[in-house]
Amino acid sequence: TAWRAPMLTKVLCAFGALGAPGPAAVHADGHRRLRAFAQAEPSILRGGWNFSYVPGPAELPWLASLPIDGRACETAAEPTQVAMIKEALRLADQLRAAPATLPAATVDDSSPLSHMVYCHGAANPGQPSGACRVEPIEPLNGFGRHPFAEVGCNLQQRSTALAKESSIFDIDFMVLASRCAEQPGRPAAPPSVHTGKNYFFDAGCSVYSRPRSSRQSKAMMGSVRGALGGSARGPSIPLFSDLYKARCIEFDGIWAWEAHTFRPEKWWRNVPLEVRHKLHFFNIPIESAGGASDVLDTIGQVARPEDFVVLKLDIDTFEVERQVVEELRTNARKTNASSLVDEFFFEYHFLTPNEPHLHHYWMSSKRGGSIDDAVALMHDLRAKGVRSHFWI
Repeated sequence: TAWRAPMLTKVLCAFGALGAPGPAAVHADGHRRLRAFAQAEPSILRGGWNFSYVPGPAELPWLASLPIDGRACETAAEPTQVAMIKEALRLADQLRAAPATLPAATVDDSSPLSHMVYCHGAANPGQPSGACRVEPIEPLNGFGRHPFAEVGCNLQQRSTALAKESSIFDIDFMVLASRCAEQPGRPAAPPSVHTGKNYFFDAGCSVYSRPRSSRQSKAMMGSVRGALGGSARGPSIPLFSDLYKARCIEFDGIWAWEAHTFRPEKWWRNVPLEVRHKLHFFNIPIESAGGASDVLDTIGQVARPEDFVVLKLDIDTFEVERQVVEELRTNARKTNASSLVDEFFFEYHFLTPNEPHLHHYWMSSKRGGSIDDAVALMHDLRAKGVRSHFWI
């Protein structure tokens, strides 16, 4: 479906000390207030907050010039784009190394990162109207992976500013939600506004873990640039548990599905005792519409708006995946899943004659979507308040 980014408008939105909102104020810790954002969608009400998604400068080339199929390599290697992505990766590294901080550069109006903006409204009694909280998130890109991933573009040959491409399993580019210590004087805002439980729903979890001595395990889930790497074949539950624990979020409940059949005693063998009581494992494929293994229906039965919900979807079955994400996007079945899911990870499968180099990673796929469809989908979900990330 043809899709174009709406005309960008400006919205003034400051964050800082409660009771003193305004674009000129300065934090005691030296952080400047965010002065102006380009707002891509009208604000919506999410959990009592006025919410807007603001794509950053490094994301706009993938939105404003659609259709972009056939020009992905050219777009990624453009000198200004390479420079912005390098800065976005530096900021992502900084946030990952110190998740309890929010450096001024990550929320400055010149930052290449994209942002989730939550503003106090009438639904927040006792809070000053207009005071806002800005949450950085990595900019979307047309590769559906690391923005410098080795997907056949040979970026290091196209750009003299890039010495080496990144592994397709490198996840260091992501900027996840964090609930670590707040900056002094910043207003309470999502995701820290969640007062309920923390839940993880993993559709396509593989095994729980493999022995540390396993050479295969290290190859699948080894270190990438000194940080956690990932693979669709590897154990995702301990990976996500570690990622969020580093950001001061520990899961109270985990629901996981896997289509590949495992012997129960082998699957559960490496699950730590402290995890077993909160882990629900279903060794069956997920279903897309109302079946016993419908992941969105399960979320609707378990989660409440005050809970923090993470969903990972990676089952390598495009038809089912597409139905799940379209329900998140449109709420056609009235599951209201998009109002419950706070962070979403999805491995998008590409199938486009204009970018055949991307097909290499999904050789068994008979169906997939275009780069335009992929970016539009994730943008639409972010515009609904779902922190959506391309998974690997």
